[in-house]
Amino acid sequence: IDPIAVEDIQSIVARLKLKNIGILITDHNVTETLSICDRAYLMIEGKIYKHGTAEELAVDDEVKRLYLGRNFELKRKDYLHDEARHEAQ
Repeated sequence: IDPIAVEDIQSIVARLKLKNIGILITDHNVTETLSICDRAYLMIEGKIYKHGTAEELAVDDEVKRLYLGRNFELKRKDYLHDEARHEAQ
């Protein structure tokens, strides 16, 4: 999907989080998805291989080797949470 749609989806997810509504996202756009999620699961061949917080997975050497790439850096998008908080009021 295009970058504008990604921002829209991230904003919706942030608003749902403020309402304590959890959602499950399956996505291959790991950079954008990890930037907004609390927990993530890495699946290989249909089985959960690793799970944890976005921060934990982003620094896990094995996760980097198998999926993220050794130069992956997590970039949180906290401004979305601030925007959603403002919209929810």
